[in-house]
Amino acid sequence: MKDQEKDPILHLPVTGYMEKQPDGSYKLNEEKSEWADIPASTVAAFLIEKFGWDAILKGGDAR
Repeated sequence: MKDQEKDPILHLPVTGYMEKQPDGSYKLNEEKSEWADIPASTVAAFLIEKFGWDAILKGGDAR
């Protein structure tokens, strides 16, 4: 596989640590969260499996 054809890697929180802000909203604490580098094709396959092609392509709940 050529370099430009390699699957992009996404740096995603797999365990997010949310902290309540003074205004009542919540924000992800990046330092306390656990992160993983996951291939984009793995994320895409998961989303398609869970939500289906229609929801992905049409944007929203296609049930």
